[in-house]
Formats: sequence, structure tokens, C-alpha cells
Amino acid sequence: MTKNSYKISVTTDDERTFPASIRYNDAISGISIIEITAVDLKPVIAMGSIDAMLGNIIFTLGCNSNSSNGIISAQTKHINIDGEIMALVQTDAYATQTSYGGGLFDKNGYFLGLITTADNNTGMSYIVPSDFILNVTFDYFSQGYVGGRVNENIFILEEIINPSPLRSRQGLYVSKKISAFQTPVEKDFYITAVNGKQITTTKEWIATLRQHKPGETLVVSYYVSDSKFGQFELELEELKVLPSIR
Repeated sequence: MTKNSYKISVTTDDERTFPASIRYNDAISGISIIEITAVDLKPVIAMGSIDAMLGNIIFTLGCNSNSSNGIISAQTKHINIDGEIMALVQTDAYATQTSYGGGLFDKNGYFLGLITTADNNTGMSYIVPSDFILNVTFDYFSQGYVGGRVNENIFILEEIINPSPLRSRQGLYVSKKISAFQTPVEKDFYITAVNGKQITTTKEWIATLRQHKPGETLVVSYYVSDSKFGQFELELEELKVLPSIR
């Protein structure tokens, strides 16, 4: 949750301030791992899972000590936020943008997750659960990447809005295949559907990939011309990339 941040510092409750550096930004969840050099810090204790806490009273703590309370009102669900499919927990605790990135705690002070967004129409807030945060952190430090993520670097894509002689129709156009996976067509075709669901934009394509896991197979419908179209099976691979330290 440090996107577009150029300078970061951490201030503790005893008003000490430390310069911080970003170790890793997780594009899917918005979680950032940051590093500071400090002593005498007291860690929070995280709950392993909060799905079992449905209906329990919770408290939020955001920037500038903004706080609110409420209950866990829905268990983990997949929610589309700006094209990103995220597994989030719902609470009716009030949150504003100054709350985003703040913590969610139970009445005993146990850490339950991070506030990531809110729906102004319903008054509901959404939380990245603590077990997910722990998994991301453990994977990063133990193997250098976050496991279970689909490699999205399969095609170079263009969204065609205004057709031309070279791009004859609107839709999601593949100018080149960049993965080693074998397909009936290597370039210059349209992706029209995945598993029977229409696809017309890059966001829809990425959102579809993120709803699946490595090893799963998708049926991709493609179009080259009125006389050349069809389907192929795409087995999803795991993304294994060592994130750069920034």
C-alpha cells in the first residue's frame, strides 16, 4: 500500500521516526513490505484466519490515529477492485481514504488484517486478511517470490477501439506471443472469450487469469478472420520472479 510513494518513513507510538525502504510491492493485494532499522519494537500478534470471526466486534486504526469499530459482516469473498480480483473480508466499520493501509484488530488487540478500500454506497469496508499477509511475507522471504500466482506474461496485447485495415475489428488483439506455450496461432489474432465468457479488454483478460491457479487449463477462443477462428487450451504457469529491492 505504498504505490507511487517516493519517500517513506515510519513513526512509532512513542513518536520515534525512522526512514523506510520498500522491499516489495504486491500488485494484486496492494501489500507492501517495507524495511526500517530500529530496536525495541513490539510486534503485533496476528490471527491465523478471521473467517471464523463472523459477527465479532472489531476495531480499525488508520492514519493520524483515525479509528472506528464494527463487526466482521461477511467472510472472505472475491471482489473486483479497479480490475483486480482480490480476496477480501467485509466489515461495517467506517473507513475513509486516510484509513487505507491501517490495521484491523479484535477486542484483545490481535491483528486481523489491513484496510484496503471502502464502498461509500453501502458503508462497508474491505480488509486484506492477516493470513494472506502472512503468506505473502513468508513466501517473499523464504523463496524470493509469492507462490501460487499465475504468470500473466503470455501475450503482448492491444485493445482495438478504432478498427483499421491491419486491425479489422474492435476487441483484444494479440500482436505477439511471448510465452513458450504452444498455440495454433503465434500472433495477429483476437482473443474473443475464455471458458465461454466474452473477453474484450486487457482488464477482463487479467481479471480472468487471476481467478485461476497455476496448473489449471483455460479454453481460449480466438479469431483471425471469418474463415480462420477456433479454440485452444492454455495451461497456466506459476510466476516465479525474484522481486527487485527498491
